[in-house]
Order: sequence, then structure tokens, then C-alpha cells
Amino acid sequence: MVVLAARADRAAAATWCDRVRTLLRESPGAVVDCDVERLSGSAAEVIDALARLRLVARRAGGQLRLQRADPALRTLLDLLGFADLLPCDPRYVERHSPTRDEFRPPPRSQ
Repeated sequence: MVVLAARADRAAAATWCDRVRTLLRESPGAVVDCDVERLSGSAAEVIDALARLRLVARRAGGQLRLQRADPALRTLLDLLGFADLLPCDPRYVERHSPTRDEFRPPPRSQ
């Protein structure tokens, strides 16, 4: 497992990519789980880092699966059309699927 527990800048992404390459060199064709619970940064930084990780995994003959992705990240992946490319662990998604109310803005105070 690769734990992505930092801001998703280029330096961090490069370190994570090296880790994925190493894991797939040791276990060709494996699925590499990435814990994204503490991943931070702008939406663009996060998507860029995850896309880089997926590309590295695919080039090394493996796959990437996200663990503990919060509802906001899962929604972003879905809106961008990346949900199939960067799948989340279904065991977590089933237990922590967002409800419609989680995406409603809070009522305005008058």
C-alpha cells in the first residue's frame, strides 16, 4: 500500500510514483492500493498526482485502487470521468457512500 499523506505537489507525486514502480517491480501485475484519506491540495493537484500514479502503474503492468477516498474526491473523479480509471475500493464506497443531503448547501441564514 502507498499512503498519500501530503500535499499533492510534483515532488510528492514523484516520490509516490517511485514507490508504485518499486511495488510493481516486486509483484508484476498487482493492484497497488493507495490510501488517499490524508491527501491534500487543490483539485487540479490531486487529479494530476493520481493521473500520474495511474499512468506509472499501467506502464508497469499493474493497476491502481484508491482506499478511503472521501465523498468529495469520489464525486470529483466521477464528474471528470475518471471513476473507471481510478477505482475506489468497493468495500469502502459501500459503507461510506455519500447521501444526497451531503451535497446540499446549508440553509441560508437570514
